[in-house]
Amino acid sequence: MCNFNPNITNYYSCNGQHVHEIVGSTVFVEECEGCHNHRYATMSGEAIEAEGSHFHNVAFRTDTHDDHHHEFCGTSTLAIPTGDGRHVHFVNGCTGSADGHAHEFRVVSMINNPTDPVL
Repeated sequence: MCNFNPNITNYYSCNGQHVHEIVGSTVFVEECEGCHNHRYATMSGEAIEAEGSHFHNVAFRTDTHDDHHHEFCGTSTLAIPTGDGRHVHFVNGCTGSADGHAHEFRVVSMINNPTDPVL
């Protein structure tokens, strides 16, 4: 677990507890009657140090379509630098099965500290 220090901005040293917003849509599924996809919005778990960087646990429940929803629980990639000391994370996988099918998805988290002045 990371210790919070507001004076550290190096994401590779896990600059304190932070989370990321994650918003996305699943891939359409066509194997079942009623081709459809689902949307999701969540917050990642707090940063977990790993390999000189960090990752986040991610869990979400999709919206409901035709009386069913899907769930996912997994982890993000390590931090992906975007410049100015900021970063994002990539998450991809497959939801749990419901109503006889599952959905694949891939999403990039929102950037950390989006409204702070340039670091």
